[in-house]
Amino acid sequence: MIMKKQKIILFAVLVFLVPAVVFGATFKGGNNPGVGSSETINDDLYIGGNSVSVTGVTMGDLFVAGQSVLVSGQIRQDLFAGGNNVTIIGNVGDDVKIGGNTVLIQGGVGGDAMVGGNQIMISGGQIG
Repeated sequence: MIMKKQKIILFAVLVFLVPAVVFGATFKGGNNPGVGSSETINDDLYIGGNSVSVTGVTMGDLFVAGQSVLVSGQIRQDLFAGGNNVTIIGNVGDDVKIGGNTVLIQGGVGGDAMVGGNQIMISGGQIG
């Protein structure tokens, strides 16, 4: 029985770890993590912290979570965001999925937008 559980755990770890290793991903965390305006992330970006700011370019998907989230850079693929206050000013090349208390989208979204929150404002950019 123990061997079966160990095999299941090993399989689950490999399923989630191998895609990150094979396809590449960048991970950032801490109290105030960010991507500066002069930075380009050539992989998917996973970033989380208290106050998160992404002002540079992300060539892959962006997965971001924090108390306060600001995305003013360019996201070439999908954006997944969660937080108390989520502000998207930059353009997103594909789909956007956001959950938050207060959500503001001012940038353009190339694909679909799925947004949930207490107060949602969409202005400026085009969706779809």
